[in-house]
Amino acid sequence: MKGKQSRTMWVAAALLLILGYPIVAAAQRTPDCSVAPWNVPTGNATAATTAAQDQQHMLCIQGLRQPDAASNPSVSATRVGDPHAPVNAWPGTVASPEASNWTDALGHVVVRWGWGLWTTYDDSQSGGTANVLCNGTSPCTPALEKSTSTGGSMSGYGDYGLSETTSNGQPIVGARPYPTGNAPLGPGGTTICTSPGCLATGSYTPIDIFTMKDGVTKITKSKDWWLKRRPELMELVQKEMYGYKIPDSVAPAITWTIGGVTTGTQTGTIGCITSGTTCPGGTITDGKTYAYRAKTYTGTVSIDRYPAVRNRPSITVNCRFPANATGKVPVFIGIGGANTLFQYTAPLGYGACGYSQTALQADAGGAATTSYLSGLINQGNWRQPTDAGTLQIWAWGVSRIIDEFGSDPDPIGPDPDKVAVEGHSRNGKATLVAAAMDDRVVAALPSCGGAGGAAPIRRHFGESIESIVGSGEYYWMDGYLMNYAGPACQTNPSVGKPGCTPAFFPRKVQELDVDAPEVMSLVAPRAIMTNGGTDTPNGGGDAWQDPRGMYLSGAVSGPVWQLLGWPGQVIPADTIFTSNPTSYTNGESIGGTPPFNTAFIDGTVGWRRHSQGHTDVPEWPVFVTFASKYLNDVRPVITAGQVFTLPASSSVVGEVKGTDGGGGHITNWQIKGGDGAYAFDIDSATGQITVADRTKLNGASSYVLTLMASDGILPAHDTTVTINAPAAVVGTIQLITTTSLLRQIDGSYLATVTVKNMGTGTAKDVALTSSVLGAASGTPIAQALISIPPAGIAVATVIFPASAGNSGAAVIQKIMGTYTGGAFGGSSRAILP
Repeated sequence: MKGKQSRTMWVAAALLLILGYPIVAAAQRTPDCSVAPWNVPTGNATAATTAAQDQQHMLCIQGLRQPDAASNPSVSATRVGDPHAPVNAWPGTVASPEASNWTDALGHVVVRWGWGLWTTYDDSQSGGTANVLCNGTSPCTPALEKSTSTGGSMSGYGDYGLSETTSNGQPIVGARPYPTGNAPLGPGGTTICTSPGCLATGSYTPIDIFTMKDGVTKITKSKDWWLKRRPELMELVQKEMYGYKIPDSVAPAITWTIGGVTTGTQTGTIGCITSGTTCPGGTITDGKTYAYRAKTYTGTVSIDRYPAVRNRPSITVNCRFPANATGKVPVFIGIGGANTLFQYTAPLGYGACGYSQTALQADAGGAATTSYLSGLINQGNWRQPTDAGTLQIWAWGVSRIIDEFGSDPDPIGPDPDKVAVEGHSRNGKATLVAAAMDDRVVAALPSCGGAGGAAPIRRHFGESIESIVGSGEYYWMDGYLMNYAGPACQTNPSVGKPGCTPAFFPRKVQELDVDAPEVMSLVAPRAIMTNGGTDTPNGGGDAWQDPRGMYLSGAVSGPVWQLLGWPGQVIPADTIFTSNPTSYTNGESIGGTPPFNTAFIDGTVGWRRHSQGHTDVPEWPVFVTFASKYLNDVRPVITAGQVFTLPASSSVVGEVKGTDGGGGHITNWQIKGGDGAYAFDIDSATGQITVADRTKLNGASSYVLTLMASDGILPAHDTTVTINAPAAVVGTIQLITTTSLLRQIDGSYLATVTVKNMGTGTAKDVALTSSVLGAASGTPIAQALISIPPAGIAVATVIFPASAGNSGAAVIQKIMGTYTGGAFGGSSRAILP
């Protein structure tokens, strides 16, 4: 029996091959991760699994490995001999060049990552005589290196590949200048770029937010943003960067308890314009004391899905609310913060909560990725490439907190409809994810998040993709992002298209379909503010997080807000940027940012840069002020349960009703979804629904539209309306026939018959039953045609013999037919061709 079965299967395969169908091979075996270069212990992860082992396992199961000295291009066995090292960098400890991080004349941290990419900064460059390790002079000392250098560790690849225009092609305010004097070197440090507007050679092709991944389809209308581009970006952002949101089907239940209310007082804190002896941290007390009511929300996560999880996840939120509140109040959630953030929110009457996110998922790789919530969801198994990374899990926790806020029975507490979120550094990355994934977040400040947060990964400045997929940070992201590390073309391992030329640049990150601006665009039209610190003083600044990159993300994504009817990033045209004009010796990224300690918060995409370094303290009072415009607004309401009837002939369906919010007349109506989204349109100013092309209707008895509107500040919550298509309307059919004649060589006549539906409903099972030209009948008859929707057509051809008449003769032509429920036909005079 086995032999016969095998023979039968072989014959089937042979037949498929003959017919030209591909034979699907068996799934490729997962590489043996226990051998070099991965060297992961066999079996599943345990409490002893290290971050390096877990990272290598993720590489292994995707068939990836890092390049080494045997690769082409190679990664030098030593950093000292690496030809791709930044030209102005040297070991922090000269006697131990391989064991210490490197630095430069401005004190930047310079690291080489596992794929060979170095951290570089485009703030300044060599004066022409410096080289790695003092151009061979021995012994090399920092003093000697500095004496021949004018500044930072410029490699020729700084600011590699970010566009200087917005997604709609408009120049970015503060676009990268090229003044005279020292200019950045091109790749390899061989080409001097001195002309204004000159870019380092080989810039990446910028991502256009308004072009679909197919490279052809352009987004020009708000409806297409909601129906086409935003869903595509949401999918790509999850797949390629953060991992997919935890499905409801496997999400654990959470049991919430609320601790008893305690009371106390706290002094308020406000911002100040400049730093100095009286305001060194960028904030100052307002001299007032605010009473609060405090309580703790504790979410106990069910472990029924996997009772053996090593660390039980939980959610803890400590909150303070104004004691004089008379009802629900807007609230700020600080990821990784504490309820002492109330000092910033109290002056404006808001609550503040500290979210202990590491109790839900530890801020660690290795064994932690198979424990806490990640391990609970995966039942202790290794994390897969598109599983949620830690940032996505922390963001999931924010969503569950908002759920709980809506269930709090206390009349004085958090308003779940008025939630703002803030986090700093890695928690800033998580804040951006939380705002992108949950549209209940009204305003967000992803403070100083760097790459993987608000700074573009495709901009080679400071933190890079190869740092956030390295063993110290890889667990923040999903494993799939590792596919975009390393050179775009390489051998051993093989990377890139067959026949490509191996080279250190460009890097594979150029193939990433989304970046920080695309993640930010998912927040639109809600409010978001970005920020950054100073690149100086030496070693104590925020250059690592790329302040200019975080500014550029707002500039590049801002047109999405404009498309949806909100102002994006608003920077006055006469703004003097921090390095415009300047020489390349002041520690600022080329192009710079709007000036320090000035809040640019007139748009829905805010920006402020402080002079205190890597901190979020100076921005807290500014963020509270920025968010207050949205938190204080009364949200407009679209009247629920509205039903319209599709008219028999008019294109106007009806006008949607709603109630104004606090910002003005309700307007900016938009279609965001529903099964009728592609058939109907809405007037953005009036809310009038129309149907311009009835051929898009599919004959359904009713259609649903998901709508949004705004009062200029907050959008209304998504609301559905129904459009009914009565049976009488569906069945109203009016078929008109037209015919064109062509005389053929044999004297016969070829008739092209067009049947058009001028009615309002779909004509089903249309068929031609007879066709006469003069005294002759046509063939073939009868002919079955397709169903014809309103304004649709069907075409058929009929042959008439030469006996129909001679050329030039006037004859009567008759076409008759049927459709479900009726018949059509008529006669007309024709001149034979």
